[in-house]
Amino acid sequence: SATTHLLGLHAVRTFRPGDPVLDDGLLRLCLAVNTDDGVPFLDSQDLWLTAVAGLAFTAEDSLARQVPRMADLVASWQAPDGG
Repeated sequence: SATTHLLGLHAVRTFRPGDPVLDDGLLRLCLAVNTDDGVPFLDSQDLWLTAVAGLAFTAEDSLARQVPRMADLVASWQAPDGG
């Protein structure tokens, strides 16, 4: 997905700003542009965002109590094969 790809590129740019993987990653992202000029985004945003938010919530005492409920929700979406 474009979101995951951009998130990875952002991390590389932050911690290894001169790394050649940035140019390659941007090229690959440009090559993924659809005929309607859109890029593949992120399906299952509810699952992905719940998981990421849960990680962030662990750092904030007033929100941390919600994490077990969020984890149960994420686990309920797990496929029978573990994926």
